[in-house]
Amino acid sequence: ELRPVWHRTAGRVRGHVQVAALALLLERMLDRRLKQAGVDLSANAALGALQTIRVVDFETGDGERKRIVTNGSERARKVLKALKIRRKPPPEANGTAESPDVVTIRK
Repeated sequence: ELRPVWHRTAGRVRGHVQVAALALLLERMLDRRLKQAGVDLSANAALGALQTIRVVDFETGDGERKRIVTNGSERARKVLKALKIRRKPPPEANGTAESPDVVTIRK
Protein backbone atom coordinates (compact mmCIF):
# COMPACT_ATOMS: atom_id res chain seq x y z
CA GLU A 1 0.00 0.00 0.00
CA LEU A 2 1.37 3.38 -0.98
CA ARG A 3 0.63 6.65 0.70
CA PRO A 4 2.02 10.16 0.41
CA VAL A 5 5.31 10.77 2.19
CA TRP A 6 5.67 14.19 3.75
CA HIS A 7 9.11 15.44 4.72
CA ARG A 8 9.67 18.69 6.58
CA THR A 9 13.31 19.29 5.75
CA ALA A 10 15.29 19.39 2.53
CA GLY A 11 17.73 16.83 3.96
CA ARG A 12 14.98 14.29 4.49
CA VAL A 13 13.65 14.85 0.98
CA ARG A 14 17.15 14.29 -0.45
CA GLY A 15 17.57 11.18 1.70
CA HIS A 16 14.23 9.79 0.52
CA VAL A 17 15.12 10.40 -3.14
CA GLN A 18 18.57 8.80 -2.69
CA VAL A 19 17.08 5.67 -1.11
CA ALA A 20 14.51 5.41 -3.90
CA ALA A 21 17.22 5.84 -6.56
CA LEU A 22 19.40 3.19 -4.89
CA ALA A 23 16.45 0.77 -4.77
CA LEU A 24 15.82 1.31 -8.49
CA LEU A 25 19.51 0.78 -9.28
CA LEU A 26 19.59 -2.48 -7.30
CA GLU A 27 16.43 -3.69 -9.03
CA ARG A 28 17.89 -2.95 -12.47
CA MET A 29 21.19 -4.66 -11.59
CA LEU A 30 19.30 -7.73 -10.36
CA ASP A 31 17.25 -7.80 -13.57
CA ARG A 32 20.46 -7.60 -15.63
CA ARG A 33 22.24 -10.37 -13.70
CA LEU A 34 19.22 -12.67 -13.98
CA LYS A 35 18.97 -12.04 -17.72
CA GLN A 36 22.71 -12.64 -18.23
CA ALA A 37 22.39 -15.97 -16.38
CA GLY A 38 19.39 -17.01 -18.48
CA VAL A 39 16.99 -16.97 -15.52
CA ASP A 40 13.54 -15.94 -16.75
CA LEU A 41 12.42 -14.08 -13.59
CA SER A 42 11.86 -10.41 -12.84
CA ALA A 43 13.68 -8.85 -9.90
CA ASN A 44 10.42 -8.83 -7.97
CA ALA A 45 9.78 -12.53 -8.67
CA ALA A 46 13.39 -13.35 -7.74
CA LEU A 47 13.03 -11.60 -4.38
CA GLY A 48 9.81 -13.52 -3.81
CA ALA A 49 11.61 -16.79 -4.59
CA LEU A 50 14.36 -15.96 -2.08
CA GLN A 51 11.71 -15.66 0.63
CA THR A 52 11.40 -19.47 0.53
CA ILE A 53 14.83 -19.77 2.20
CA ARG A 54 14.50 -19.99 5.98
CA VAL A 55 16.72 -20.16 9.05
CA VAL A 56 15.26 -22.83 11.34
CA ASP A 57 16.09 -23.39 15.02
CA PHE A 58 15.20 -26.76 16.51
CA GLU A 59 15.99 -28.92 19.51
CA THR A 60 17.24 -32.49 19.21
CA GLY A 61 15.97 -35.36 21.36
CA ASP A 62 18.90 -34.91 23.77
CA GLY A 63 18.06 -31.22 24.30
CA GLU A 64 20.76 -29.79 22.05
CA ARG A 65 19.67 -26.75 20.03
CA LYS A 66 20.59 -26.61 16.33
CA ARG A 67 20.16 -24.10 13.52
CA ILE A 68 19.92 -24.86 9.80
CA VAL A 69 19.27 -22.91 6.61
CA THR A 70 16.73 -24.49 4.27
CA ASN A 71 17.48 -24.85 0.55
CA GLY A 72 14.46 -22.86 -0.56
CA SER A 73 12.63 -23.42 -3.82
CA GLU A 74 14.17 -24.40 -7.15
CA ARG A 75 13.64 -20.82 -8.29
CA ALA A 76 15.50 -19.52 -5.21
CA ARG A 77 18.45 -21.79 -6.00
CA LYS A 78 18.51 -20.49 -9.60
CA VAL A 79 18.55 -16.90 -8.34
CA LEU A 80 21.44 -17.62 -5.95
CA LYS A 81 23.37 -19.34 -8.74
CA ALA A 82 22.75 -16.40 -11.11
CA LEU A 83 24.06 -14.02 -8.45
CA LYS A 84 27.04 -16.32 -7.75
CA ILE A 85 26.07 -16.59 -4.09
CA ARG A 86 27.36 -19.77 -2.49
CA ARG A 87 25.70 -21.50 0.42
CA LYS A 88 27.06 -20.35 3.77
CA PRO A 89 26.60 -21.72 7.26
CA PRO A 90 23.66 -20.36 9.24
CA PRO A 91 24.24 -17.48 11.66
CA GLU A 92 25.98 -18.90 14.70
CA ALA A 93 24.22 -16.95 17.47
CA ASN A 94 27.09 -17.73 19.87
CA GLY A 95 27.27 -21.31 18.64
CA THR A 96 29.78 -23.52 16.89
CA ALA A 97 29.64 -24.62 13.26
CA GLU A 98 29.76 -28.41 12.86
CA SER A 99 29.19 -28.40 9.10
CA PRO A 100 28.26 -25.95 6.33
CA ASP A 101 24.59 -26.65 7.03
CA VAL A 102 24.20 -27.02 10.81
CA VAL A 103 25.21 -24.92 13.80
CA THR A 104 24.98 -25.94 17.46
CA ILE A 105 23.60 -23.09 19.57
CA ARG A 106 25.01 -22.62 23.06
CA LYS A 107 22.51 -22.24 25.88
